[in-house]
Amino acid sequence: MPAIDVQTLLIVAVLLHVATTMLVWTVWRHNPEETAAAAWAMSGMATLLGLLLLMTRPSLPTWPSILGHNIAIQIGFGLLVHGALRFERRPAPLWTIFGGAALFVTVCAIPAVGDDFDRRVLLASCLAIAHIGVFGAVLWSGRTHEPLPSRMPLVMLAIVAASTHAVRVVLTLVAPLEEYETSRGTWIGLLGVWLLVVSVAAAVLMALLVRERAEARHRRVSRLDPLTGALNRRAFVDEATARLVDRGAAALLLFDIDRFKRINDTWGHAAGDRVIRAFADLVAERVPNGTFGRWGGEEFALLIDGSDVGAAQRLAEEIRRVFAGTDLGLPDRTARATVSIGVSVTDFVGHELEPMLAAADAGLYAAKHGGRNRVVVRPTAVAEEPVPVPVAAMVAPCARFGL
Repeated sequence: MPAIDVQTLLIVAVLLHVATTMLVWTVWRHNPEETAAAAWAMSGMATLLGLLLLMTRPSLPTWPSILGHNIAIQIGFGLLVHGALRFERRPAPLWTIFGGAALFVTVCAIPAVGDDFDRRVLLASCLAIAHIGVFGAVLWSGRTHEPLPSRMPLVMLAIVAASTHAVRVVLTLVAPLEEYETSRGTWIGLLGVWLLVVSVAAAVLMALLVRERAEARHRRVSRLDPLTGALNRRAFVDEATARLVDRGAAALLLFDIDRFKRINDTWGHAAGDRVIRAFADLVAERVPNGTFGRWGGEEFALLIDGSDVGAAQRLAEEIRRVFAGTDLGLPDRTARATVSIGVSVTDFVGHELEPMLAAADAGLYAAKHGGRNRVVVRPTAVAEEPVPVPVAAMVAPCARFGL
């Protein structure tokens, strides 16, 4: 097998690393909040520096070129790990960047290692395996809470890269320099080509990973109400419809904050916003697994799974009672707000969202016209039919202006 020209390979590697580093850097510039991309772009720059130093070995003194090349490469590996930690929002101390390079210099200060090519290769390869292993493990740890499409391919690529360096270790151990000097260029060339392919693919996947997170964040934000963090109306309809498909028992609660206009007229819209946020926070805290959205203005909707009419009624009563006693931080510290609630359940109206909304809206209408600050369960949207499970709030704290 003919040997691969190492200098040609280095030139190709430099050009490809320039391109991939620019790619990751551009992604970071478009997503500056993702500092992981900045770390990964700097990793590419450090690797570039190491490759350039390796190319200049014939014209530079041996030790500066050897140390400079390996220090730059190890810093590049350290920045990979540093970026992975930042991507997962975990502590990323500076020693993760420079620890490998410092260890390489320290161990190479031992003449038996520093003066021996094969031992330096073994040391550099083992450090590379350690860095790449940590990089892959950190990204693997986030697979459950954020299953981005490029995450697992990048983890698999890290395994491939670490395995390639392990092969390099084995080759160095079983065939030292004096035993395969004539074929060293072939093996180094083949491994170099393979590692170059892996590194280019990894850079592309890292750029994709950052883009995927940004796109997911934008999709998520576009589905949320900016004031409360609850789903907006369209997102609520989408998620509620999807959850009703499984045909399990479910309940829908429609909320309307009573006499909300008076709050705005008395203390201004900032106070009204504070009341709306307080109510949304209360529901989100009490029902973390429900589908909760802002229906419009001071109206909210909540879909809960596995709930019959009794459980839905009890939950609605609890929310009504707690909210009526909540200190809302209004200028009048004794002032309180109340909420009226309409409830519908799949046991009465089936698993289509539209009939559930109509029935809950009829219950909400009855609660409003029955005196407010109460819960009414409606079997259908027909207001004339009897209400099988009305629940009135007998006594509740009210605002001084008659909420």
